[in-house]
Amino acid sequence: MTYVGGRLLVAGGVPGIDPGDGATLDIVELDTIEPCRSSELSRERAALAGLADEEHFLVAGELADLVDLRHDGVHGDEAHAGGVHFCVLARIADIDHDGLALVELFLCFLDGNAGEWLPRILRGHVPNSWVLCAIETNTGWRSIASTRAPLPAAEVSSRLRAMSNPLTPTAEEALAEWARRVRANRDQAERVREGEAPADFYRSAATSFRADPRRTDEPVLEILRGLAQRHETWLDIGAGGGRYALPIALLAQEVIAVEPSEGMRAVLRESMADYGVPNVRIVPETWPTQTPVEADVALISHVGYDIEDFGPFLEAMERAAKRLCVAVFLERSPASAAEPFWPEVHGEPRELLPALREFIALQLARGRLCEVQLTSRQPLTYADREAPLGWLRTQLFVQPDSEKDQRVTAAVKSLMTERNGQWAVSWEGLALGVVTWEPPR
Repeated sequence: MTYVGGRLLVAGGVPGIDPGDGATLDIVELDTIEPCRSSELSRERAALAGLADEEHFLVAGELADLVDLRHDGVHGDEAHAGGVHFCVLARIADIDHDGLALVELFLCFLDGNAGEWLPRILRGHVPNSWVLCAIETNTGWRSIASTRAPLPAAEVSSRLRAMSNPLTPTAEEALAEWARRVRANRDQAERVREGEAPADFYRSAATSFRADPRRTDEPVLEILRGLAQRHETWLDIGAGGGRYALPIALLAQEVIAVEPSEGMRAVLRESMADYGVPNVRIVPETWPTQTPVEADVALISHVGYDIEDFGPFLEAMERAAKRLCVAVFLERSPASAAEPFWPEVHGEPRELLPALREFIALQLARGRLCEVQLTSRQPLTYADREAPLGWLRTQLFVQPDSEKDQRVTAAVKSLMTERNGQWAVSWEGLALGVVTWEPPR
């Protein structure tokens, strides 16, 4: 694999090395790797590890020269999993290499006591040690090697120390607050609802989730395309009408689309046939499913805002994913476009659902360190001022021709404004985040 002009991150923690209070990350950053000599000792260690690859000696040797591991305190019986003990961030120009082999070779170059057992870290033979290696690509950082030995108190790969205070709640506190907001939103809806709740909430709007899988005008889709790999299987939880399942299926081996709504599944089947995308397997269940499901990548897109018991949902998602978990969230839930109408129609503000900010906070509380790529969604516009009436009735839980429906019609006239022949409640776009993290193992 070739990484052109990218950066390589190598970080790790080893037994017996305590960086001391307040010391967490010691980063050395290079502009470009330069050739360096390799010692006979390093070559001997590489040979013992079965890694005597001449092609990689210069790069691995240069990385090793940058790292100060403070070997003096190493004692095997006094292993201390402190914090991050070394971190190298180096730019690599046009190098073909296997990432794992490069990291193991780099470990073989280290002198001193640590050099005798560091090559074994990646194989899991050194308790309480860890190494992370990641490469920077054009779509962000991608892990190419990491240990899953007993975790130290701090790790830069996919877990953080849990802390409990108002700014950094525990996982239990964050999940409880997420559930409280979902309940408050749902209870308010049930209190003001006119008529019976539909058996399939999304059936009436399902056709609006249909989209050309070959479209090129959606920034979030381009981010997702950048994550797809031809040989992989994706799991799309809450796939809807296939807005993202179908474009990803054009790039991946298969997409497993979990979708409980019959209305959505009908649109998905029609789109598969109309656009010629056969490699989507539909699972007509809610998540977590009764049918065992496993994939390389698990995706949720605008799913989770209104899920009360979100912890087990995310845990099942992580168990199903081998390589990566992906979540797409707006800074406010999709239903937030109806929020300005609530005081006009119901005489009270809407109870807000959690969204992107809350999800990131929840993930940190759960001990997941995520990468977030931000883009934006353009404001919802309509060619006709009264075009959103049907959607608003659904979001405001009112029946046609009722007294409150008359308020909806009046509110549409007073709240919507026109620009260049288009109507909107708000002309501000919403931030949209693509959140990725490695499933813990």
